[in-house]
Amino acid sequence: MIQAIDTGNGMYRCEKCNLESPEFKWRAMLSVNFADFSDQVWATCFQESAEIILGHKAEDLGPMTESNDNAFDMLVKEVVFKPYIVKFRSKMETYNVRSQFVFLGFEISTNTNSCFIL
Repeated sequence: MIQAIDTGNGMYRCEKCNLESPEFKWRAMLSVNFADFSDQVWATCFQESAEIILGHKAEDLGPMTESNDNAFDMLVKEVVFKPYIVKFRSKMETYNVRSQFVFLGFEISTNTNSCFIL
């Protein structure tokens, strides 16, 4: 994961390449609990998927989280319990001796009027 760190002099330093720049690009990463009548799963949604769920671009959400926490909280409350059609990607990860499945929501649609046959 690449993270830009504010150096305090108006520049941001990339931890991966150790370069400084006067600007950076906001990226979104969202941890979401998806549930239906049969079960629930925690999944991580990155940039495009997170923007679909929240309904805003990461460039708009970043400054909102820094300047107005109440507006961001209200935005998150608006998307709770809304229906989505989600395609997941899963993989098994092992940390120490413990193995667990990790889920990524990689294709999300808000169009729930479609008919699907399982």
